[in-house]
Amino acid sequence: VNISTDAPQISGDPGDISVPGATVVAGDAEVVAVQVYNAAGIQQNGLQKGLNIVRKLYANGAVEVIKVMK
Repeated sequence: VNISTDAPQISGDPGDISVPGATVVAGDAEVVAVQVYNAAGIQQNGLQKGLNIVRKLYANGAVEVIKVMK
């Protein structure tokens, strides 16, 4: 999966996508971007039915990537 920082962003508040069981890896850093991809690596506009790969970029530069089933 090739993830670039210039990819279109999900509109709205990046914190709107909540993921049960996710661990915080960025401490108190603010989420500045959230991108959602399907299993084929195609960027989506939000969580879709099935497997979703959620990439969160934090203000401190940390990146968290998690898999979510919806």
